[in-house]
Amino acid sequence: MIPKIIHQTAKNKKLSWEERMLRKRAMKLMPDYDFKLYDDQENRAIVAKHFPEYLSKYDNINKGVAKADVIRLIYMYLWGGYYCDTDYKWLASPDKFSLNECICILPISRGQKDNIECLGNAVFGSEPKIEFWKDFIDYLFQDSEISQLQENRIEKVTGPEGLTKFFLANRTKYPYITLPQSNMFHPRLKGVSALTDSSSIGIHHCWSSWRSGSFKDKLKIYIKRKITAIN
Repeated sequence: MIPKIIHQTAKNKKLSWEERMLRKRAMKLMPDYDFKLYDDQENRAIVAKHFPEYLSKYDNINKGVAKADVIRLIYMYLWGGYYCDTDYKWLASPDKFSLNECICILPISRGQKDNIECLGNAVFGSEPKIEFWKDFIDYLFQDSEISQLQENRIEKVTGPEGLTKFFLANRTKYPYITLPQSNMFHPRLKGVSALTDSSSIGIHHCWSSWRSGSFKDKLKIYIKRKITAIN
């Protein structure tokens, strides 16, 4: 059974107004879940306590978003539950679809079960101590690129594309992993809306606040954040 825990992380726990709105919404939808929020110092302490052999490599990761990619795997391995980004909007509790009865959930972001294009890492769930997470953690820390990531490589190494690559290369080792179709956790976005259906449990709004960009790009993201937080 997947524990009723929601893990999230933010640099210093100072969530934006939009992030607070989404978090409050989730808490109302899931009053029986334990909501956790970790900052950078707490994340480092978790690595130091539970993965001391990787602490120096963790400290050397040069992109904060890549550290966030790694620490969410550690939450899953240590405690299980669900991880979700702070720009993820829950539409329903996992209880609605009996998802907590699964062992490990990796939602498909693009593609189908027999032709996975990309798994999402903005949200996933698991029982604790599942070997998949430990194997992927070990795999990432063996990659020297993790300490010198360029922005355009983050998604390919520690992010969703890196997760997808590792899973597909080792899929037969993890027959217990459930792969929900994209419209359940990652319905397609169209402007500030999402093409949801009766199976949709949430929406990843993809604010991409960590990306660099022009003033125009940042203004678009700012407007998108405000609208999608209240829709």
